Order: sequence, then structure tokens, then C-alpha cells
Amino acid sequence: MRTTIGGRLNDSRLRSVVAGLVAGAVVLADFWLVHRGEANLWRMRAAPPFLALAVYLILARGDRASVGLTLRPIQGLRYWSIATLVIGAAIGAIILLAGASAWLLGLEVPSPSIRPEDAPERLISMCVMAPVVEEATYRLGFCAGAVPVLKPWGTIALSGVVFGLLHVQYGNPAPDNLVAGFFLGWAFFKSGSILVPVALHSLGNLCVLALWLGSWYWRHGLG
Repeated sequence: MRTTIGGRLNDSRLRSVVAGLVAGAVVLADFWLVHRGEANLWRMRAAPPFLALAVYLILARGDRASVGLTLRPIQGLRYWSIATLVIGAAIGAIILLAGASAWLLGLEVPSPSIRPEDAPERLISMCVMAPVVEEATYRLGFCAGAVPVLKPWGTIALSGVVFGLLHVQYGNPAPDNLVAGFFLGWAFFKSGSILVPVALHSLGNLCVLALWLGSWYWRHGLG
């Protein structure tokens, strides 16, 4: 896959190694913060990726395209509008398949819900803070620094696994999180812009929140 991400970070072996070490440190720092129970302290979790971003920009001599800080995706908005629908349908199919398989096996299928009065706070947390901080961490912080060492497809594979493990730490070990991690990594490299995975992540979480709210109304009625 051709990508602008990591371009100037790959100019020398020393830059590649430093960027790779920083990428690993960002992920370890985030896992440590989540393990300590800081999952929702977004300012604390935002510090490592933004420090990493500063290092990458120095290594890349200020080239923003090398770290994904471009406003317009390479393929344009129409391409990504269609891609969003395809990705959403694929992840939705995986969720349905996993749920159907669990039901056929006689396993209990979790059906989380959220009270309407809690929805505004969760909307900010799930659709604004989480996409911005997690994409800064796992796309800007990890993918941009790891790609000079692992190349795009290796980075996508590892970032998907790491993103899935993060949600295991959250207590949400659903397979769609693993798949979403792969898609978000691919979207970052393909588009060359951090805005695309942030938007995809936010829309995905919005759909999850809507399902949780719908589950509450299904159980308690509209009255």
C-alpha cells in the first residue's frame, strides 16, 4: 500500500528506530493508564500521543503529511462517504454473525443499555473524547511511528490487535473492536489524514450508543 504516512520518518535508520520506540512507548503508556483506572481521564491519556506527535514532527522536519496531519483525505470526501457505508455494513455483519453464533450455541448474548438521562454525557465521551484521544494514540501515536519499521500492512495488523486488546482492558472484548481496529488503521494509511479514522470511530460509537439507547426503550417502553 502506498501512503504518505511515515514518509520523512523513514529517511534514515536512526529516525525509523526512534519513531518505532516512541510508538511502542505510546501504547504501553495508554495501557498502563487504562489499567490504573484512568480510562475516562482523557487529558491524561492525551499527553503521550501528543508528545509523540511533537517528536515525529521534529524527526520529519515539520512534514505534516508524514504524520497524517492533513485536512483533506487523498481520495476525497465522496470515496470516504461510500467507504464508511461499506465498513459499517461489514462490521455490522460481523456483529450479527457473532450474535447468531452465540445464540445457536446456547450462549448468553449481552445486551447493554443506557438510560436516556445518561445519553448526553455518554455522547460526549463516546463520540467526541474517545475517538479523538484513541485515534491520536493508536493512529497518530502508534501507526505513524511504527510504519517505518513494520510497513503499512504489518502496522495495520498489529494496531488492530492492540486496539482489540485495549477493549479487553475496557471489559468489552467484542470481536467488532478487533475488526474496527484493522479498518481504522487501513483508513489512516489509505486517506493520509487522521480526520478519516476519527470520523469513522465517532460514527461507529454513535451507532453503538443508539443501539444501547434503543435497548433501554425496548426493555422499559416509551412511557
